[in-house]
Amino acid sequence: MLKIAHAAYVQTIRNHDRQYAEVKVVLEGMEHEEYLAYFKYNADHNTLELPFLTKNESSFEIDWFENSLHQAYQPEGWLEQARSELYAKLLAYGDIRSRVEAALSSPVVEAEQPAHLPIL
Repeated sequence: MLKIAHAAYVQTIRNHDRQYAEVKVVLEGMEHEEYLAYFKYNADHNTLELPFLTKNESSFEIDWFENSLHQAYQPEGWLEQARSELYAKLLAYGDIRSRVEAALSSPVVEAEQPAHLPIL
């Protein structure tokens, strides 16, 4: 069973003409690792979806600027299997749901497309 130690909305991004809300996640018992969850809005079903989870292996010493154009963002197989559990827990954690919904209802200002997200 996954328990969230900390989660926070980071930013809204566009990737391949889709808008995503990026959320940083730290799990209990794994405080030394950070994960990134990407939510999108599904207008057909009027719901939020969590199509992509990844482990953030960037290092401040190496990546002293926000550089998503490298291999520090890698998918984690076990995390993909726990996607539905993490989806529900993230949306129930603090103000994550309201921040994600607000972010996805607003247009994205920046045009950068992070290279670590696949075409979803």
